[in-house]
Amino acid sequence: MEFHSFSEFLAMGKHGFYVWLSYGLTAVVIAANVVQPLMQRRRLIKEQNRRLRRERSQGNKSAASSLASEEK
Repeated sequence: MEFHSFSEFLAMGKHGFYVWLSYGLTAVVIAANVVQPLMQRRRLIKEQNRRLRRERSQGNKSAASSLASEEK
């Protein structure tokens, strides 16, 4: 297909709306496939860090309570 101007290229022989819409939707799907795992990984790391801090703080409390009971 040969185009004589940029506007003809954008019109794509009167099918431009469908052509560019399909390109746009494809770009959105590809971007979502890249961004979604990155966000999921970040969320998982935050959750694991929270869980680790909680377990460490509970471990410190139980260690402190066991020390206090040994002193009695």
